[in-house]
Amino acid sequence: MGHDTTFEVGPVQTHLVVERGATMTIGNRVTVGFGGGIACQSEINIGDDVVLGPYVQLLDSAFHVTTSHRARPQPRPITIGAGATLGAWTMVLPGAEVGPGEVVPAGTVVTASRR
Repeated sequence: MGHDTTFEVGPVQTHLVVERGATMTIGNRVTVGFGGGIACQSEINIGDDVVLGPYVQLLDSAFHVTTSHRARPQPRPITIGAGATLGAWTMVLPGAEVGPGEVVPAGTVVTASRR
């Protein structure tokens, strides 16, 4: 975790979960809005000067396979480039990438590279 990273605390807590063996990198001067969730089973990289708005979700795994109760999906890395801004209620799904300096509008579901 980089310097000057801020997690907003209210009115809803932000959750940060990193599974054993996973790698999460958070750059310098990152702001994480309240009510967000970051769940890392494999790899999540957040560059410097990134702003994650309220209720943003970063999920590198789907956590379940719809066709089997026992199967676990393969997690895929997420990258948020330096200087990117993700609006409130944005969801970033496994394998997605947001490029440096990109602005993702509120309520967007990011499923792949935005480049």
